[in-house]
Amino acid sequence: MGEAIIVKGQFGLIRFKPLLKPDYTLHVEIKAGIDPTKTTKKKRKSRTIKKDILNIAEMQGAEAALLKLYELRKEGKVGMRHFYNLRKILLEMMEEVGG
Repeated sequence: MGEAIIVKGQFGLIRFKPLLKPDYTLHVEIKAGIDPTKTTKKKRKSRTIKKDILNIAEMQGAEAALLKLYELRKEGKVGMRHFYNLRKILLEMMEEVGG
């Protein structure tokens, strides 16, 4: 709820009504694609990745963990669904610290 993932060419046009609350954060990512040679690499188990990312967040902060998560995604070591779930957790951690 509250997050949309728009994949080019699969959903057509999507229109949003203006959001009523002025206290929201908008995160936008634009990707040209992922190198298919990198996605064929063996992926690490999701529990291990989550544990590692949360450990980094605890020891070095959520921003460092977020950078590591983006690196793992770029290398094709974490799937999109798992990436978005972990990113959501880290962004919520950052909001708690900041707010």
